[in-house]
Amino acid sequence: MSAFAASPDDDFTAAATYIKSATSLTGKSATNDQKLQVYAHYKQANSGDVTGTQPWAAQFEARAKFDAHTKLKGMSTAAAKAGYVAEVLNQIDTLDLANPASDWAFLSDRSVSIAPYFKVENKEKFTELWMKAFDPFKNKDDCEHYGESKRE
Repeated sequence: MSAFAASPDDDFTAAATYIKSATSLTGKSATNDQKLQVYAHYKQANSGDVTGTQPWAAQFEARAKFDAHTKLKGMSTAAAKAGYVAEVLNQIDTLDLANPASDWAFLSDRSVSIAPYFKVENKEKFTELWMKAFDPFKNKDDCEHYGESKRE
């Protein structure tokens, strides 16, 4: 996987790979709601609308996953993938996540791929969070490779 994802599908795959082994730099952990958001969007993107019957209330985890997935019924695959990427980016920011084994990063125009699916109240904050997730030029030499002058 290169440092820059080439398409929304690549962003989705890169986000899934990243989040699997990301850890919080500050010891924070995801809430159940955050975990369910990631699960539901991933499931909707890969399986479509929920199928089967709702688990019994005593089956807490299975019931919570089923209910979270049900809330996304009718969402397109593209919107579910975009929602997944957006939630992963949100968790990277709010939980201070890092994954040294991954070079996943986004260009500034990456927000275009998810923007149509979400109402963005504060475009500046959205862009800041989007770009804050990763510095696309971790290495000074990468800047020259992409046609920018080296950082000092």
